[in-house]
Amino acid sequence: MGKLLSQLRILIVDDDDLLRSEADSLGHPAIVFSALSPQQVSVSKGSLADRDIVVIGVDTPGGLDLVADLCSRPGMPPVIALAGNAPRGQSLEHVLLLAELRGAALSLPKPIDGVELALAAIELIRARSGSGAMATVTKDLERRLDW
Repeated sequence: MGKLLSQLRILIVDDDDLLRSEADSLGHPAIVFSALSPQQVSVSKGSLADRDIVVIGVDTPGGLDLVADLCSRPGMPPVIALAGNAPRGQSLEHVLLLAELRGAALSLPKPIDGVELALAAIELIRARSGSGAMATVTKDLERRLDW
């Protein structure tokens, strides 16, 4: 347990162009974002174990089911659920809680910028592994928030 990370590999599973743009603009050498559509991930049956974190947009049709599916797969990395909208009659908080009940390690509201998402991912990895390996990266990202 507690593997040392030289790069944090985050997979975004969301068709949200703004989120993908935020991730692309982060530009930190220790953080690598990649993206797949929800459809691509739902048809794959792999564990995505080559990633450290999977971020899933759950405010799309089937988003909560995708969280449940991925979290039930053996060897899956932690999942962060994101939502900016809730179906009519539900609150955003309710949707985010449902994501956690279906297995997400963390759920956050949108919009979220790349720095905040990266910090949340680092904190989640740190909490699970007990490693402070990315402390320098965290300090660098926190300075960006102060700008």
